[in-house]
Formats: sequence, C-alpha cells, structure tokens
Amino acid sequence: MDTIRKNKAALDKAKANLESENAELDHELKQMSTARNDSERKRKQLENQMLDLQARYSETDRTKSDLLEKSNALQVDSCVTL
Repeated sequence: MDTIRKNKAALDKAKANLESENAELDHELKQMSTARNDSERKRKQLENQMLDLQARYSETDRTKSDLLEKSNALQVDSCVTL
C-alpha cells in the first residue's frame, strides 16, 4: 500500500511537471507567433516602402530624361540660331 502511495505521488509530481512544461511551451509558442506576425507586418510595410521608392525613382528618372531632352533641344536651337 505504501508503494502505491509513493508511485501515485511520483506520478502526480511528474504530471504537474509536464503540465507546467506544457504551459511554458504554450506561452512560448504564443510569443513566437506574435513575433512572427509582427515580423511579417514589418516585412510587408518595408516591401511597400520599397515599391513606393522604386516608383518615385522611376518618376524622377523619367523627369530627368525629359529635362535632358529639352535642354539638348534648346542647345541645338540656340546653336542653329547663332
């Protein structure tokens, strides 16, 4: 009978340890999930910023090309006029 009580106590202690470990792992999993979601949100945010910057760069490059063409045309006109 005494052995049964000792075994039951050992099993109860093991069960409590496993439940505690399970709770810790559950908490850690929730933290990792939250961190993953935050990371994904930041990635999307940075991706959108990059796309915006690429669009702005392309627009600036087009404007630069247009201005160079106009400048060259004006130089040719001024040389022809002289």
